Amino acid sequence: MNWRANPEKRIVLDNGSSRIRLGNASSNTPQLGWQNVLGIDKKTGSKMMGDDIIRIWDETKVVY
Repeated sequence: MNWRANPEKRIVLDNGSSRIRLGNASSNTPQLGWQNVLGIDKKTGSKMMGDDIIRIWDETKVVY
């Protein structure tokens, strides 16, 4: 079966304002999800995204 005939073969990506969610069209809940945020450490210049930022949420060290 191809993706047009079978909803289980369709991938849904929701780039929401607070979370990115990924799943298939036949499911009511997403299989994957993470925070929709990107930051750069002011001291090291390293880039962080998603749940990594939530763990170190400190506005004095990260530019959002």
